[in-house]
Amino acid sequence: MNRARIVVILIAAIVAVGVAWFSDGLLGGKDEPKSAKSEGQEVLVAARDLSIGQVLEPETIRWTRFPDESVTPAMITRKTDAAVIKSLEQSRAIQLIFAGDPIIELKVAKADSKDVLSSMLPKGRRAVTIKLTEESGVGGFILPNDRVDVLVTRTAGKKTTAEPVVTNVRVLALDQSTMPVKKDDQKTDKKRGGFAKTATLELEPKQAVALATAASLGKISLALRSLAENDGKDLGANGPQLNESFGQPGKSIGLLRYGVKTFVQVGP
Repeated sequence: MNRARIVVILIAAIVAVGVAWFSDGLLGGKDEPKSAKSEGQEVLVAARDLSIGQVLEPETIRWTRFPDESVTPAMITRKTDAAVIKSLEQSRAIQLIFAGDPIIELKVAKADSKDVLSSMLPKGRRAVTIKLTEESGVGGFILPNDRVDVLVTRTAGKKTTAEPVVTNVRVLALDQSTMPVKKDDQKTDKKRGGFAKTATLELEPKQAVALATAASLGKISLALRSLAENDGKDLGANGPQLNESFGQPGKSIGLLRYGVKTFVQVGP
């Protein structure tokens, strides 16, 4: 290899090294500050599958982290107004919510909402409302979700009788509230002498018809059942139970009013 070729190769090498050094100093000499990686936001989600009508309780919901780009305005996050989160206590699902799905207000009915009642009713049940007085409502001690027996008291001539129409009935609501009254509210109600004027009961269709008929025969009242009898379990096959005398198809009861005897059908 001649001397001229060696000189050219050396010059080319030196130029290449210089260019590389210059490029490194221009583009990569200083590390660019790394953008802080977002940790996302905590979103309220279902901890397990929630069926229609199921109550939102601490064990049924949880917080989970979502990427910022996945969070929508409808989702409830830690940044959401505390009053909104508080209002969800004892709400009920009005549609199926699967585990991990975000809890949004459109999927639940708040405890003080009128929409919550239909979501509380199991398939095949009906909500029936009866009037209450202080006496017929057990002095105001009945609360939503208690179990009661429904009684009818009627008078024929000089004889007055009382018998159950339906037993082991769940109380869905008092007036328009599906929630038990808080202690502070109870004190306020007692001061102003307030008691629930109506009770809404959960019945089967046939039982609802029988109760409506019984209400036309006499005075309806409620008898509060012990909580221990059901041990906090769902009604299931344990209730409500219709009195056979009110459930027989075509059965009529004689009713004496103002000396005139009439017959009223009590079965469907």
